[in-house]
Amino acid sequence: MLALLIFLGVLFLVVLVHEGGHFLTAKLLGVRVEEFGFGLPPRLTKLFKKGETIYTLNWLPIGGFVRLYGEDEANPERIKNKKRAFVTKPLWAKLIILLAGVTANFLLAGFLFGVYYFFKGIPQRSQAAVSIIEVIPSSPASRAGLKEGDKIELIYLKQGAVVVPRAPEDVVQFVNKYHQQKIYFKIRRPEGYGKAEIKEVSLKPVQMEGHWRIGVVISPLEIKFYPWYKEVALGVWFGIKESLGWLVVILVGLKDLVVQLFQEHNLPPSVSGPVGIYKITSDVAQTGWLNLMRLIGVISVNLAVINLLPIPALDGGRALLAVISSLVPSKKVRKVEYWLNLAGMSFLLLLMILITIHDIVKFKILP
Repeated sequence: MLALLIFLGVLFLVVLVHEGGHFLTAKLLGVRVEEFGFGLPPRLTKLFKKGETIYTLNWLPIGGFVRLYGEDEANPERIKNKKRAFVTKPLWAKLIILLAGVTANFLLAGFLFGVYYFFKGIPQRSQAAVSIIEVIPSSPASRAGLKEGDKIELIYLKQGAVVVPRAPEDVVQFVNKYHQQKIYFKIRRPEGYGKAEIKEVSLKPVQMEGHWRIGVVISPLEIKFYPWYKEVALGVWFGIKESLGWLVVILVGLKDLVVQLFQEHNLPPSVSGPVGIYKITSDVAQTGWLNLMRLIGVISVNLAVINLLPIPALDGGRALLAVISSLVPSKKVRKVEYWLNLAGMSFLLLLMILITIHDIVKFKILP
C-alpha cells in the first residue's frame, strides 16, 4: 500500500509541475483555463471549482491536461471573448504556453538533482584512489562495514603485496589474484565539508556469477564535500549537467524504440510504462529519500523529452501545428489540426496499452 501511495505521489508531482507550467503561463498571458485535469478523460469526478477553472480527476492515470478557452476552435469568429481565447493569441504567446510544461519539468529535474548532489557530495575524478559508489547487500564488503562514498587508498595483505589503486582495474586484479587470503583495505570516509575518517577493514572475497568479488561497485570518481555555499552552487551545476545527460540518453532510447517497434515489431526490454515505473519507484524508495528524489528527476526529464516530440497531441506536435497555422491561417488547416491531435492521442493511448502489457509480462505480474 505504501509503495502504491509513493508511486501515485511521484506521478502527481511530475504531472502537477508540467500542467502547472501550462496553467500559470496561460493565466499570465490572459488565456482562460477552463479545466485542470489529473489523469486523462473520460472524467471520473469533478473535484472542485476555483475562479473560472474546474479541477477534475479522470480515469486514465497516465498524465494530465489543462483545457484552454478557444483552444480547439476552428473558427475564431465564433469566440465571444477573443481577449481570453488561446486561438486568438499571437504565435509567441502560444509557444510560451505550449512549451511551459516541458520547461517546468526540466526545472524540477535540475532542482531535484541539485538537492541530491548537495547532500550526497560532488563527484570528481580522483588522481590517487578509486571510490565505492555502491555496496551490494549481504556481501563481504557490506559485512565488513564498507559504505557508499568510501575512498580506497590502499589494498594490502598483512604479510606481502601492497597496491595503491589508481583505477578500478587495480582493485579487480588484486582481488582476483589474492582471493584465497584475507584482504585489507585502507579507506578514507568523507564526513562532510572536507572532513574525513581513515579506517581499516578486512574481508575475504567470494564467488559471484563465476568471478571473485567483494561486493562493491567502484569508480575512478570520488565524492567531495565543500562548504554549504559552494555545495549549493556545485549541486545546481551538476543537476543541470545530469538533466542534459538524461536528455541525450532518453532521445537515444526513443530512437531505439521506434526502430525496434517498426522493424522488429516488438518493444525493447528497457522500455517501461506506468507498471514498470511503479515497480522501479517501489524498489528505489526502499533505498532512501535522496535516491527517490533522483528518480523523480529522471522521470521528470522523461516526461519533458516525450512531450517535446513533434507528435500531434503532445506539446511538441501542438507547437509545430501552431507554427503551421500561423503561416497558413485557414479554417481548413485548423480543422486538420483538430483531427491530427485526435489521431495523435489515439496513437499514444494505443502505445501506452502495448507498453503496459509488455510491463505485465516482463515483471510477471499475472500468473
